[in-house]
Amino acid sequence: MVGTNGRSVKDYGLDTCVGIKIYENPNVGDLLSCRINFENSTIHLCSQTVIEANRLGYDINAVSKQISESTGAKVIIG
Repeated sequence: MVGTNGRSVKDYGLDTCVGIKIYENPNVGDLLSCRINFENSTIHLCSQTVIEANRLGYDINAVSKQISESTGAKVIIG
């Protein structure tokens, strides 16, 4: 799919376990980036992911930041 700016639009959603695994071990995000080109991509963390991460004691903002740094994608919390 191509967005209005002519660039490819790529949106992804991550399961809570994947987000936490990337937070705990950034190399997992780097490895994922080797398989998936996250350039100009957005990763969405849905409300259920936020609830589960908070229930497990993780700061969703810190998790989001690490995911973004490891993959290079923009992360949206929603």
